[in-house]
Amino acid sequence: MIGRGERSGRVGPAPFRAGAAGILLLLALFGAETAFGLEVEMSASRTRVRVGEQFTLSVEVSHGGMGNVPEPTLPDVEHVRRLNKYSSRNFSYVNGRATSSLVLQYVLVADREGTYALGPATVKENGETVTSETIRVQVDPAGSGATVRPPSGRPEDAAEGAEDLFVVARVSDDDPYVNEQITYTFTFLRRIRLLDTPKYTAPAATGFWVENLDTTGPTEVIVDGRRYYADRVRTALFPTSPGEYEIGPAQLSATVEDRSRRRRRDPFDIFGTDRFGLFRSGRDVVLNTDPLPIRVRPLPEAGKPEDFSGAVGRFELAARADKREVKAGDPVTLEVVLSGEGNIRVVPSPDLGALEDFKIYQSETAETTYAADGQIRGRKTWEFVLVPTTGGDIEIPSVRISVFDPDREDYVLLETRPLPLEVETTPLDEALARGDDLRLTKERVRLRQRDIRYVKPAPDRFRTERGPPWTRPAFLLAHLASGLAFAGAVFVRRHRDRLRSDLRYARSRGAGRMATKRLRGARAALDSGDLPAFFGELSAALRGYVADKADLAAANLDEKEVRRELAASGASPEDADSLFRMLEACDSARFSPLGRDAGGAAELLEEAKKWIARRESSRGRRSPRRSRSLVLALLLPVATAPAARAASESARGLFDRGMAEYEGGEFEKAVETFSSVLDAGVDDPVVHYNLGNSHFKSGRLGFAIYHYRRAQGMAPRDEDIRANLDYARFLVLDSLEEGARTDLRVEGWLDRVTPEEAFRIPALFWILAGLAGVIWQLGSRAALAARRSFVVLLALWGVSFAVAGAVEHRARHLNEAVVLPGEASVRNGPGDSFDVAFVLHEGAEVVVEGERGRWVEVSLPGDLRGWIQSEEIARL
Repeated sequence: MIGRGERSGRVGPAPFRAGAAGILLLLALFGAETAFGLEVEMSASRTRVRVGEQFTLSVEVSHGGMGNVPEPTLPDVEHVRRLNKYSSRNFSYVNGRATSSLVLQYVLVADREGTYALGPATVKENGETVTSETIRVQVDPAGSGATVRPPSGRPEDAAEGAEDLFVVARVSDDDPYVNEQITYTFTFLRRIRLLDTPKYTAPAATGFWVENLDTTGPTEVIVDGRRYYADRVRTALFPTSPGEYEIGPAQLSATVEDRSRRRRRDPFDIFGTDRFGLFRSGRDVVLNTDPLPIRVRPLPEAGKPEDFSGAVGRFELAARADKREVKAGDPVTLEVVLSGEGNIRVVPSPDLGALEDFKIYQSETAETTYAADGQIRGRKTWEFVLVPTTGGDIEIPSVRISVFDPDREDYVLLETRPLPLEVETTPLDEALARGDDLRLTKERVRLRQRDIRYVKPAPDRFRTERGPPWTRPAFLLAHLASGLAFAGAVFVRRHRDRLRSDLRYARSRGAGRMATKRLRGARAALDSGDLPAFFGELSAALRGYVADKADLAAANLDEKEVRRELAASGASPEDADSLFRMLEACDSARFSPLGRDAGGAAELLEEAKKWIARRESSRGRRSPRRSRSLVLALLLPVATAPAARAASESARGLFDRGMAEYEGGEFEKAVETFSSVLDAGVDDPVVHYNLGNSHFKSGRLGFAIYHYRRAQGMAPRDEDIRANLDYARFLVLDSLEEGARTDLRVEGWLDRVTPEEAFRIPALFWILAGLAGVIWQLGSRAALAARRSFVVLLALWGVSFAVAGAVEHRARHLNEAVVLPGEASVRNGPGDSFDVAFVLHEGAEVVVEGERGRWVEVSLPGDLRGWIQSEEIARL
C-alpha cells in the first residue's frame, strides 16, 4: 500500500489514495502507543474424548502495540501426546488501539482414560508473568459411548464431534475374507473457508489390491447440530492373503481461513468487523486419520471344491457358440463370459477338460472393470476354438467355475448349459458307420508319444557376441562405399562446372597434362635428332606449366613474380633456381649452336620431368597419419580373421563333443559342454537350442525355456525352436492365460525379424540412394528423375533405419525373465518379512518392472505383481 502513494509516480483512484493515506496516518500516530498488559487465554475444542481420539487445544497471547508477541510455554502431561502444532500471528487496529496476538493450536491425543488437567499456559515479558486458566479434559475408554452422538440427520460416513475442521476414515468391514471387497472411506468435514485446494495422500495398504471408486463433495451435512461441508474419497480394497493387517493413516493438507483471532465488540469500531476481509490471514493445517486394523479371514476349507478358481464375489456365468451347424474339422468359437461384483482380474481361465469329440485351442482373453454403486464390477471373456473331430449330433459340455459368495459365506458352483451342435460327417465317419473294412480307408495319423525335436548340427559359422548391427563391418562398409561414391560424384560435377566457368582453375588443373604432352613432343624431337625443336618444346613445356599454374602469360614471365608464385605454392628456393637454370639452358641451346649436346639434352629432359612431377605431387599430398589410419581400419578385419577362425575351431570342437554326449544320453555332460561353448564367446541360436534340449532332458524346465527364448530371439522363424518352446510351455505347472507369454504381446512381422535382418533394409536403401545420387550428379538426361529417386530413397532409409532401431531396442531391452527353481515365492514387498502373494513354478515367464537390491519386482497378466529374489530368475 505504501508503494501506491503519489510519490511513486503511479496514479490510482482518489478514494483509495485517501483511504491509504488515512490508514498510514493512524498507524503513524498510534503505532507507538504504550503497550497495555499481556493477556493469555486457553480453550479446547472438546473437553470429553475417547482414548486415541484427537482434539485441539488453542492458546492465544495478545498485547497492545506492534511488537513481537512472546510464545507461551505449556507443561507436558503424562499420557497426553502432542501430534502437531500450528501457529499464526495477527495484528489489528481498532478505535485508535493497535493489538498484536499470537495463536498456537496443539493437536493432542490421550493414550489412557482418566481426567487430565491441561495448562496453565505461561508467558513472560519485561519481568511480567501472565498465566491462563487450567482446562480439564475427561478421557473415556476407546469404543465407549461417552461421546455425545450427533443427531439423526448425520450421514453414515460423517465423524463424531463438533470441530471446525477434521477428517475421519472408516472401512465397511474390518473382518473380511481373502479377496472380498471392503470399502475404505475418507471424509473431510469443515466449517471454515478453504484458501486453496486440499491435497489428499492415500494411506499405505500393504497386503491389499487397491482400486479407486469415486470422489464426491462438497455436500452439506449436519453433525452435532452444526452444519458442515463434507468431501469424500472411497477406495475398494481386496486383501490378498489371510492375517492381521493395518491400513495406514491418510493425510490431508490445506490452507484454511484463520478464525482464531479475537474480535473486539465496540459500537464505534468501524474496522473491527473487517467487512471486506482485508486483514484476514490463513494457516496451513495437516490432518491425519488413525490407522485401521483389519483381520483377514481365510476362505473356509469345509466344502471347498477342488476346482475352486479363487474368485470371491457375486458372479454370473454364460456361454455361447458362434455356430450350431458345422462340418467335421471346421472350427467353432466358444465364448465364456463371467460377470458380476468382485475382483474379476484374479479369476483364471476355466478348464474345459479333455473333450472327447473336440480339439481345443484357446485364442484370447478380454476383461473390463468399472466402479458402480460403491462396488467393483467386471466382465471377463474367454474365447476357445473347438474343432469337432467326428460327425453327428453332439454337444459342447457345460463350463463350470466355482466361486465363494461372501454374503452366503459358502461356495457356489456356476455352470452354463450344454450347447447342442450338429456336425456334418466326413467320408471316413460314414465308412465307419457302414462297417466298411478299415483297411480300405486311410487311417488318421495319431501322435503316440510327444517329445521335443532333436538337436541341430553345427552351423557353417558360429555367431559370436557382437555389438549393435549398425556397428558391423558390412553395414559400415556399405554406407561408407555409397557415401564415398556420392561424394566423388559431387566432386567430379563441381570440377566440371568449375572448369567451364573458371579459366584460371582450368589452366591450373590442365597444366600438368599440357606439360606432359609437350615433354613427349620434346622426346620425339630428341629421338629424331632435331635439337633446336627439342629445346623449343622443352622450354615451352616449362614456361607453359609455370604460366598455367600462376595464371600468367607464357610469353613474358617475370622472374620475381614467378618466384613469388612458386614460394606461395610451397616450392623451395632451390626449385625456383632449378627452373630458371633449365630455362636458361634451353634458351642458350636454341640461340647458340655451342650448347646443343644430345647427351646433355637427355639429362635436361629427365630433370624437367622430375621437376614437374615433384610440383604435381606436392599439391595432392595427403597426411601420412591419416593415410595410415585409413589403411589400418581397412586391414583390421583381415588382421583379426585368423584369431576369429581359431576361436571358431575351438568352439566347434566343444560343440561336436556336446553332440556326442547328447546322442549318448549323457545330458548333464552335454549341458556343461554346450555352456562352455557359450563361455568361449559364441552366441549362436543353434548352441542355445541344443543347450535348451540338454536342460530339458535333465529335468530343468526353467533353464530349457530360457535358452529356447534366447534361440528364438536370434532365429524367430525356426520351426524347431518354436515347437520345442511351445511344448516346454505346455509342461509348466502355472496355468497362465493367453497373453501371458510375453514374447507374443506384439504380433506381426517385427517378431519374425532379427535386428541384423532389419538393418539390411536401410543398408539397401542407402546403396540405392548413393547410386541415384551418382546418376544425378554425373548424368544429364536422367538427372531430374535420379534426383527425385535420391530424395525418396533417403526418406525410405530414414524410416527403415528408425524401424530397425526399434526392432534392435526391443530385442536388447526385453524386460522379461524366466523362473528357474521348481517353486518360487512371490512376495508383496522386497523382503522376507513380507507375505507371500502367490507362488510361481519353474518355466513361468514374467515381466521385470524394477529391482531393489537382490529383489526384483515382476508382473503377470491380470495385474498380478510381486517381488522375487533375483537369483530365482534368469533375465532375457
